[in-house]
Amino acid sequence: MTSCRLRALRAATLALVVCTACRAQVKVKTGSDAEQRAIALVALDSLHRRYSDGRLEDIYTHMTVALRSRPKAELMANMRETRSRWGKFVSANVVASACFPNEVRFIVASKYEHGQAVEVVTWALTGEAAYIQDFQIFPGPLDSVPAPGNECRSRP
Repeated sequence: MTSCRLRALRAATLALVVCTACRAQVKVKTGSDAEQRAIALVALDSLHRRYSDGRLEDIYTHMTVALRSRPKAELMANMRETRSRWGKFVSANVVASACFPNEVRFIVASKYEHGQAVEVVTWALTGEAAYIQDFQIFPGPLDSVPAPGNECRSRP
């Protein structure tokens, strides 16, 4: 093949790729950070209400499949132990949040019947629903507020 034909073939291939790319309409909608954060805040409120009401089975059904892959008896025992240790939920203040596509993480300064705590909660978002991906609770209070480097905010 001559160099002229080779250049023409390359140009035609490039044109085909560019035209195909221009016509393709790929849409990935994960929602804005503000939308995702709002969904996760509603889920956090629901989690705290269910916890206070002792509706641990409802909490279990709102966990990710990955988290529910652990033995149910173990997860339920952990929730009962946590509830026994901390008592009923009183109040919460989200002190930091980080948003990623389909995931929101919170650091929460919380008050429970038996003391102050710091919660670290990760939510997996699917459409308009949020599922508990990870939940950790530590004795509080929170000594310092994390820097706002990863705060949820809309991206350009």
